[in-house]
Amino acid sequence: MNYKFARRLYDTALSNYTRHVKPRQLSGDVVDVNVEFNIHAVIDYDEKSGVFVFQGKFILRWWDEMIMWNKSDHGNIDMVQLSIHDVWVPKIVIGNSISYHSLYKFDNYFDSKMIYVTYMENGAASISSSGVWETSCNSDVSKFPFDVHDCVVQLDALEPIRDIQLMSKSKGVNVNATSMHSEFKIKETSLSSEPLHADLRWSQLTYIIKLERKPLFMMMNLVVPVYIISLANLLVFLLPLDSSDRVAFSVTMLLTFTVFMTMVTDELPATDKLSHFNTFLLLQLVFSTVITVCVLFIHYIYRKEDETHSTPKWIDWITNRRKSKENMVQPLEKHFEIEKKSTWKKIARMVNKVLLVTFSIVILAEFAYFYFVISV
Repeated sequence: MNYKFARRLYDTALSNYTRHVKPRQLSGDVVDVNVEFNIHAVIDYDEKSGVFVFQGKFILRWWDEMIMWNKSDHGNIDMVQLSIHDVWVPKIVIGNSISYHSLYKFDNYFDSKMIYVTYMENGAASISSSGVWETSCNSDVSKFPFDVHDCVVQLDALEPIRDIQLMSKSKGVNVNATSMHSEFKIKETSLSSEPLHADLRWSQLTYIIKLERKPLFMMMNLVVPVYIISLANLLVFLLPLDSSDRVAFSVTMLLTFTVFMTMVTDELPATDKLSHFNTFLLLQLVFSTVITVCVLFIHYIYRKEDETHSTPKWIDWITNRRKSKENMVQPLEKHFEIEKKSTWKKIARMVNKVLLVTFSIVILAEFAYFYFVISV
């Protein structure tokens, strides 16, 4: 190949050619545009704002009937590159892009001058466009921290479907050489050619990218500490009933859950659909409040010294039933006097044990249910 043949081929290819008309001999013929989508890197995904940032590459291929030649007449040249400003290219935009809608990513006019369309001798044309795009993505944090988000990259043709038909030979996005994000990974991808809107006059391709959170960091720094604090909250029932630290301990646990609620609020989006973990944490906050009230109630019973108000008969029967046989050898009056003085403390101990067992069962059941819901 020499300059003379390349120059003649360039002049021949662009003679009687306009980039404003689709490259078909018959105006009724459709230009089939094959799209290949590659993601090079998942840069960021913010579930609060719903913005998906990725570095990708789009490769478009179509058949141009107006630029064809016989290579034997042009020094065996079988490929030529023409400026994007001189030839027809399919007009495609990313419909759900936030900042830059065009599929052709140019930072300035000089960059656009450096972009070429590659043509083969049989009219096969191709162009590639690389860049960083920001698209909107609806977040679903119901199974946080095992949440999966369906992010959509929507390609829309700006010419009617009678002129351009978008299609793809692949079933999704090519992610074989993708650099993954530290917090999210691509679980799977899919492709749909069905339009998202009711207007069927425009061709559309919809790529669905499922982003799955890597749960280890959130599990170790958020979920597991809540589990541990929830179990530690039950230790207040193991402290001596006459200890004044019981109330302080329960109040401290209550404030700790309040802090974790603030952390979760800062991490997750403010939507009406709460995550199961948020609901679980709210329940732990409620139970911590109930435990604090119960501790205060037990403390009140244990410190009750008003002997003029006797306890109910059914409580006397429960507390004294097991020891009735042991106390038969004691004088009757002395036995009643001892029991009368210790009845309220017995009630406090009994209520303390019952609450310990009850709250332990409830919290363990919550743990099992929460793990089952978010892991399925």
